[in-house]
Amino acid sequence: MKDVFNKEEQRLINKLNTPWKIQKFVNSIGYNTGKRISVFDVLREKKGDCLEAAIFACFVLQEHKIKSFLIDLTAVRDEDHVLCVFKVKGLYGAIAQSKFLGLRYRYPVYKSLRELAMSYFDNYFSFQGYMGLRGHSLPLPIKFTEENLKSTRLVKETEARFSDIKHKQLVSKNIKLDLVSKEKFKREIIILPNYVKVPKRYK
Repeated sequence: MKDVFNKEEQRLINKLNTPWKIQKFVNSIGYNTGKRISVFDVLREKKGDCLEAAIFACFVLQEHKIKSFLIDLTAVRDEDHVLCVFKVKGLYGAIAQSKFLGLRYRYPVYKSLRELAMSYFDNYFSFQGYMGLRGHSLPLPIKFTEENLKSTRLVKETEARFSDIKHKQLVSKNIKLDLVSKEKFKREIIILPNYVKVPKRYK
């Protein structure tokens, strides 16, 4: 894999030798709202959406011999959210990119994937204020090659695979919940895309 990156990029990958260091890097980059980019481009262009950043995090963890995989969080009235999941001493944690503060890192303290996924519930709401988290996928491992690190094909194929993989229900799709409060709405959103129209109740 070392032939894919230049010396400076490889040094950075070498320094990102813990999940938290990778998360801090993900926190520092921009949120990609454009066309799909590759793992290589996440590092080179310093941007990535939740799927691209999660795949990048999986790659860096694997470079440091830390086992990792992806899970997909599913939602109603909102976008899905992809996590890079890792395990430390039998407990699960996660690295993630998000436009919402509370949908990013999780320390490895969760005994099951269900516990980990449910830890995102209170902060998983749409720009219209709907509480959306409803389920999570089974683990999806990622295999990296020098070729797919530079290609958007890996990211696109991974996205497509989540459509076919089994998901487990966390919360009933028919449950009725109150909208998120105005205070929480303002506190949690750290990236507000230009295309988003915020409801009057949150202005």
